[in-house]
Amino acid sequence: MSPQNSKIENQTFVGANVQIDGGVVYAKCKFVKCNLVVTGLAPAQVLECEFQECRWSFAGPATNVFSFLKAIYQTGGKEMVETIFQDIRGLPAGSLNWNPASKSGGTIQ
Repeated sequence: MSPQNSKIENQTFVGANVQIDGGVVYAKCKFVKCNLVVTGLAPAQVLECEFQECRWSFAGPATNVFSFLKAIYQTGGKEMVETIFQDIRGLPAGSLNWNPASKSGGTIQ
């Protein structure tokens, strides 16, 4: 943990707006019906936390990245964005099997 980071541990947040990447380490916290904001200004440090009915939103540089991925996806770059998601999920190359007709929105194998 760097000197500017503070640590919040074993806290419950209900209905709060929380900037999740604001130089704070959240450890073993519970977030219930919160709006969790990702700005992209600092790494998010969330350790063993629980999220219930939370909404994720993006601000600042994170909005730019999200908008870029959305634009690429909608203009023929679907495969590139799905590959990024595959990498996030930690899946090996070629293991993504997405079926848009599926009621679950797709399957991962």
